[in-house]
Amino acid sequence: MFKETMSLYERLKDSIEELNEAPKKEFQDLIESSFAGKNFYEIHENLSGISDSINTFKENIPIAYSEDDRRYEGIFGDYEFFLPEKVVDFTKFGREFRNCVGSYARDVIRKDCLIVIARDVKTKDLKLCIEITGENSAYTKDKIRYSFQYKSFFNKRPKEEDLPSLIEWYKTLNVDNRHCSDVYWEEKVDGDTVVVAVNRGPMVIDDDIDLPF
Repeated sequence: MFKETMSLYERLKDSIEELNEAPKKEFQDLIESSFAGKNFYEIHENLSGISDSINTFKENIPIAYSEDDRRYEGIFGDYEFFLPEKVVDFTKFGREFRNCVGSYARDVIRKDCLIVIARDVKTKDLKLCIEITGENSAYTKDKIRYSFQYKSFFNKRPKEEDLPSLIEWYKTLNVDNRHCSDVYWEEKVDGDTVVVAVNRGPMVIDDDIDLPF
């Protein structure tokens, strides 16, 4: 959680650079005060809330996706995969997934990364929040995108029921998972294909690391 929290902190600092001086100073003070939280989970939650407020300044800005970006949309298995259309959508999905995807809008606009949302085709219930590399990312080579995160709700890894549709999506689109820490499943073939979840163990929290303020 420390790494995710500090990454969110850096993205928030970057996202306020284009604001006028008064709101920029106000948001900077809010960001710094978030580190008064008792632990990194609480700090992360505080910072996520600030990203929502920042996005209200830009909520009507449409996201310009390329034809290559749009390749990652479509129906795979039981899930529909699609891209957020406006900055305000990132805030909405961040609230529903209870994660910090609201702070990724700027990175998506700059094409450093691409956020893909998956929902159930029939019920329209949200299922997954995915981060892959953008067209301008140093990791993207010859139109091959790398995955960085596959998340369910509360920043948890995908559920076993999510895997068939997710695996069909990333195999069809040739997404490279070598840099993704959330790939915790294996595919074993014994007659038919069986998806087996592999437990990576508990997350380690280090609250003794010095904070930036």
